[in-house]
Formats: sequence, C-alpha cells, structure tokens
Amino acid sequence: MTFDGEDEGSFGDLLARYRTEARMSQRRLADCLGVHRNTVVKWEQKGILPRDRTRIEEIVQCLNVRGSQREALFKAALLPLPQFMQNLPYPRNPFFTGRSQELEDLHAQLHHRQTAAIGQTQSIHGLGGIGKTQLAVEYAYRHQNEYQYLLWAGAENAEALIASFTEIAILLNLPEKNAPKQAITVQAVKRWLQRQQGWLLILDNVDLLDLLADFLPVTVGGHVLITTRRADLSTALVMLSAEAGDR
Repeated sequence: MTFDGEDEGSFGDLLARYRTEARMSQRRLADCLGVHRNTVVKWEQKGILPRDRTRIEEIVQCLNVRGSQREALFKAALLPLPQFMQNLPYPRNPFFTGRSQELEDLHAQLHHRQTAAIGQTQSIHGLGGIGKTQLAVEYAYRHQNEYQYLLWAGAENAEALIASFTEIAILLNLPEKNAPKQAITVQAVKRWLQRQQGWLLILDNVDLLDLLADFLPVTVGGHVLITTRRADLSTALVMLSAEAGDR
C-alpha cells in the first residue's frame, strides 16, 4: 500500500493536519468523539495512539476524511485497514448520467449530524420505474470510499427482509448467522447496526413502514438509505422515531 507524500507522517502530525483542514479545534474534535480535549492533545503532541480501529473510524467520521487520508490514519496508528465488504446485487451502471443534484442532496442529508430514533435516514420516493433503485446503486458506488460496508436488503415484505438480513449476517460472519430461529439472526444484525460504524444500508422498495421497527435498532451507527413509492415516508419516519423514543 502506498501513500502520497502529503499523507505520510506520524499519527499526531496527520491528525493535526486533517483537523486543521476541517477547520475543527481540538475541543470540537474532542466533543465529537466524546472524549476530553487532553486526549486529542496527547494524540497530536505526545505520540500516544488510539487503542482500536473503532476510535480511528470515529475520528474519520468527525473529520470527514476519506480515501487515502483514512488509510494514512490507520497506517500511522499501526492498525490494519478494515476489510471492505459489500453485497450490492447490481454492478455500477457505466451509462448513468445526470441527477447530480439529487445525489449531492442525498450525501448532504445522510451526513447531517442529526440524532433520530432510527438513525440518519434519507428516502428516495416516487412512482415505480423512475430509477429509485438505480439512483441508490449509483450513490453507493460513488461514495463507497466513505464506507467500510455497503449493505443491501430487499424490503418489500417481511420475508424479503428476513432473507436479506440472513445474507448480511453471513457476509459479516456473525456468530448467529446459522441460528435455528430467524429472529435470532435478525436481532444479531440489529445489534451490529447499532454498535458498528462506517456502513451504508440500502433498504430497497419499502412499502410497509411498520416493518422497519422489527429490523432497525432505535439508534444506528451508520447510514440508512430507503427507496420507496411512499411520498409520506419522511413524515411517517418522524412519527415512528417519536414512538420508538417513548418505548
């Protein structure tokens, strides 16, 4: 693995450089990470390294660094780069054109730091045949360097979601992947979605909103992108979030 000269250096030097480029103070970065400012100072000035990959991923998210910069942070922290995994059912369409504004809007909304009961969720809604799924596929491939996991689930009914979550459990090699009861496997994936960061989950063709509560945790560590024919999904998600928060 090689890096450009500008992405070489100690972990502290790289962290300070990327933090400055992001126009973020040490205190703001510490607040984003939920640590004391002195922790950031130790990383940048005293040669102390974060202890695990999860912390590096949190730094990556807070500073919004991607590609070679993310790789450089892992290398400087003496940690292996996490393996990229995906189960997208479609290859990237080389003839996809246009819709740049929609893709930019999706990116902005998914990365907007907003706490919600079912996570950072953006929907692509419209009548069948207008390219919702193709737009979601293009978004996933266009921003794949921002994620460690690209996950896909057919969501037209409970049976499709169960099958998809079982496939995801196998992909992630979760201990519950071969559980005798499907509900155990689904719950294992839900726990993973809550605890793990750096993933994009696409729920394709959601028609029954009530199903989501059975497959998504109250809070998620990554991004959820939904395609649906329901124009009222955004409002319904707000209501569902409020109900989940009352449980």
